[in-house]
Amino acid sequence: MGGERPSWSHDGRWVYFASERSTNPTDSGSRGWQIWKMLVQGGEAVQVTKGGGYEAAESLNGKTLYYAKPGDRAPVWSVPGSEGATGGLETAVLPAVTNGHWAVTEKGIYFTAPDAPVQPVPVLFFSFETRRVRQIGVIAKEVEPGPGFFVGQDGRWLMWAQIDRKESDLMMVENFR
Repeated sequence: MGGERPSWSHDGRWVYFASERSTNPTDSGSRGWQIWKMLVQGGEAVQVTKGGGYEAAESLNGKTLYYAKPGDRAPVWSVPGSEGATGGLETAVLPAVTNGHWAVTEKGIYFTAPDAPVQPVPVLFFSFETRRVRQIGVIAKEVEPGPGFFVGQDGRWLMWAQIDRKESDLMMVENFR
């Protein structure tokens, strides 16, 4: 079974991904979307989450794996680990982010407001130090759904995919057979 939403570990040795595979089909806690990891050189995939996971980002020091659960308004959770997070006690970090629109840095998590109108879209920052969320700016245009939100490791730059123009053509075919 394949995977979705891949991401690299801090050291480039592991790839995290979401999959609906299960090591134990009778274990209802491991069914559905979960975060898995696999060494880059190959081998067996290892399940990291048990309570659901769809999109993962490892901390810059590799000591924590942050992940969003499936859904458009997904909570962010974390599990401890090192040398490729190994799982453990799942801890709630943020009540909701928009999948594909969040990024982890050394100092916190940048994300777009999940209940925001189409535009402008507030950009928020959750500080690991203060455990508080504050707005740091807005994106004036509609943000492209899905992955496409990135922050530099030092938090000095932000990159996203936005929709500048939507248009379509209406075509008519006569004598179609």
